[in-house]
Amino acid sequence: NAMYFIGQGDRVEVPAFKNGPFPVVTVEVWVRFHNLNGNHVIFNDHLWSRGDLHYQIYASRFSFDVNGNGDIDWNWQPTKDKWHFISIIYNTEKRFTKLYVDGRLVQAVSRATTPLTFTGANLGAWQVNGGYDRHGDVSLASLRIWSEEKDGGDSCPEGGESGLLLMYDFDDC
Repeated sequence: NAMYFIGQGDRVEVPAFKNGPFPVVTVEVWVRFHNLNGNHVIFNDHLWSRGDLHYQIYASRFSFDVNGNGDIDWNWQPTKDKWHFISIIYNTEKRFTKLYVDGRLVQAVSRATTPLTFTGANLGAWQVNGGYDRHGDVSLASLRIWSEEKDGGDSCPEGGESGLLLMYDFDDC
């Protein structure tokens, strides 16, 4: 089972996180992209303020972009209609961002300078200028965001674990 965003008009509203900003974050997602061309949102903070996260395919490239840090377009790109477990570790204290795919480290970059704020977001679309844009043609089985560095593997928590900020499970682990 998964949440399927059909690329038009559907989204899941994510509330703002308390206690931010967050200097260390791990974002874990089970995702299947049905289209690799154009723009397809996994998770985008509303608007585009300092510390906001846009995690998506943008201009046909898989990216993890933090306002104030610059865009990170990865060398690895997803395979259309294939499930991937993607874990991204963003650490401003050690100044790195790491991309794990299916439990394997595939790229690390020496860039992470702006703590994440998580001021309110959407799964599957970007809220901007009173409307929505970049509707994702994606399926999500789960999305978890941690306020700590994880190991790149599928943590499959039960809920209530220390450091777990957000958990959406649309499928059983």
